[in-house]
Amino acid sequence: MYQGPLDDPCAIAMRDCDPKGPLMMYVSKMVPTSDKGRFYAFGRVFSGTIANGQCVRILGPNFVYGEKKDCYEKNV
Repeated sequence: MYQGPLDDPCAIAMRDCDPKGPLMMYVSKMVPTSDKGRFYAFGRVFSGTIANGQCVRILGPNFVYGEKKDCYEKNV
């Protein structure tokens, strides 16, 4: 799933399942809520810890490492 360099801090944190590392999560399903434009995201956290109000970077299916295409920042 991860296509970046295997020696960078994100890859190392994912390999070690480090709860203090950067947040790395794979979202496998998005379910709409009753609030328009909001979703419940179901997935697996590989490293880091996720919390309400946290700003996260979302990489879409067309994201290419090193480019900004299909990359968004949103609050949890």
